[in-house]
Amino acid sequence: MMGATPIIAVDPLPNAGARALAFGADIALDPSDPGFAESVLRATDGLGLDYAFDFAGVPGSGSRRRLTSVTTVRSSWWVSPPSR
Repeated sequence: MMGATPIIAVDPLPNAGARALAFGADIALDPSDPGFAESVLRATDGLGLDYAFDFAGVPGSGSRRRLTSVTTVRSSWWVSPPSR
């Protein structure tokens, strides 16, 4: 994924979007915005997304996030949390 562009952060919380931009995202979008789909298409020159990564906060992990799934146009992979 080296050179992947644009990196689009999606979160309804403004602070999360600002944090994503600080960490290098190219654009931060709110999924509840009525123009969300159009914003994604505009950011990708009308092509849409090739990959989507879903991260979730994990209780007790502080600000760390765990990757929960990776989606491509063709299929999805779920990432299981490590066994303890």
